[in-house]
Amino acid sequence: MKFNRFFIFFFAFMGLMACSSNNDIEEDTPTTKEKKFLPLTVEVHENPMVDSNAAQSNMRKAPIIDNTSFDAFYLNYYYQGVEDLAYNGTPWPTTRVGSGRWRVGEENQQSGGGDYGWPTDYGDGQNPDVNWFADNTENGNGFDFNDGDPYINFSVDEYSTNHKDLLVANITEKWTDHQGVMSLTFNHKCAALQFYVKKANNIKSKAVTIHSVELHNLANQGRYNYDTDNWSNLTGTNSKYTLLSSSGAIAFEADKEYTENDYVELYAGDLQSNAKNDYLFMIPQTVEAWSPSTNPNGAYLLMSCKIDGDDKVVYVPFSATLKQGVKYNVYINLGKSTMLNQEGAKIFN
Repeated sequence: MKFNRFFIFFFAFMGLMACSSNNDIEEDTPTTKEKKFLPLTVEVHENPMVDSNAAQSNMRKAPIIDNTSFDAFYLNYYYQGVEDLAYNGTPWPTTRVGSGRWRVGEENQQSGGGDYGWPTDYGDGQNPDVNWFADNTENGNGFDFNDGDPYINFSVDEYSTNHKDLLVANITEKWTDHQGVMSLTFNHKCAALQFYVKKANNIKSKAVTIHSVELHNLANQGRYNYDTDNWSNLTGTNSKYTLLSSSGAIAFEADKEYTENDYVELYAGDLQSNAKNDYLFMIPQTVEAWSPSTNPNGAYLLMSCKIDGDDKVVYVPFSATLKQGVKYNVYINLGKSTMLNQEGAKIFN
């Protein structure tokens, strides 16, 4: 494993006291309450995804790494103030600008400048627990404090080549716990799917060419809940994702046996261009298979094929239990039992 440190430095920002001239009377002197942030250092870790057949007991705390799977993340915090919850309001952007360095704040600000750091304007000399949350969503817009029960609204992009995993981190600490050195460990909250296909030997005599493949009817919107570390409010099951576009083709010859070593990867995108992605990143969920009679809204793979020169539309029912932070290899063995028509009948008897 690689080891390195990412540091984010925030330096104290002091609001200036407004000064009055000698001619001002004391009671009319305007004042500005001092607002400052203590220095903050962030160490960035990332737990890797695990294979679906890997034992969960083998998972361990990730090391500090020198390469992350994201280019930016956003920070939010809240704490219990004297009267109500206090929080930063707008997510703080951070951007990696070099080896071991991230810029915090707006692009025109230097790292460590501006209104960023560990908050100290608690009042009454408090040293409260501050709850920190980080995520890699675009602009951090999915985050909601929800009165101290925070969550992220997340949507899976309809274009599979744009798929990105959701990574989150959170920690609750006092500044004095580590004098502002905060360690964030990011965890993967989507499931990753990689698809492979081959022709089954029970249709050995058939020549099969696959021109396009789409995955249909997985939930593509949901809410990740920080406190319970789970997903809820899943919707959008009328989704579809391209695994092979019409400009690509996978051909299996007639009268040839194909073994386990002959599976061909279905890229998420165009097989013959650079617009492809090895994985679909999906919201964790239980996926029920399509059946035109009993579950017409279930999941399936839709394939456009030529079989012995004839155009065919093939339905392959798909079911799975997808867990967060897990990679799945999906092997599709096209044969008599898996290739169905729109009415759910077998194409080959």
